Amino acid sequence: MSMREFAEWIAYNRLEPFGDERADWRVAHAAAAALNRSGLVSQAVQPKDLVLPITRPKDAALSMTQEERDAAILREVNRMKAMCGAIGQRGSS
Repeated sequence: MSMREFAEWIAYNRLEPFGDERADWRVAHAAAAALNRSGLVSQAVQPKDLVLPITRPKDAALSMTQEERDAAILREVNRMKAMCGAIGQRGSS
């Protein structure tokens, strides 16, 4: 994977999370189904009741237009490329 592709994936993940956060929701759905079926709870449990909150704000990304999202991704890609370039330059000195 090229450094550019890696930076693009990081930028995309900052706007549309995948990985652990997505896995948390999958587990929460299964746990809610198991709890609701078990008879151990008096009221139905929802998956949202079982997922710990993530501290990063998502409202801004949800209210963006596609053009704004594309621009945000491009800014993040450029930021990551600059960071990677600085790391590469440091290692070559």
